[in-house]
Amino acid sequence: SARLPCFAPPRAPGALPSTLNSLSFIMPFLLETRLRKLGAKLETRDNFAVHAVRDGNLITGQNPASSAATAKLLIQALSEDKK
Repeated sequence: SARLPCFAPPRAPGALPSTLNSLSFIMPFLLETRLRKLGAKLETRDNFAVHAVRDGNLITGQNPASSAATAKLLIQALSEDKK
C-alpha cells in the first residue's frame, strides 16, 4: 500500500496542473497528483507567484520565485529551535 514517506499529511505548495501538462510525456506520474492521492494537502497559487509553506519541519516553496520566502521560513524555524 502506498503512503506518504516521512510525513503525513503535509501542507506544501504545488505547481498548477496546467504548468505540468507539457511534461507528462517524460514523467511516469506528476508529483502533485501522486502526493494528493497519498493524502497531502497541497496549496497552489498562480504560476510563478511567490508561495512558501511551513508545516512543522517541512519547509518548501512552489517555485524559484519563492526562494526568499522559503529562506525566511527556514531562518524562523532555526531561530525557534534555539529558544
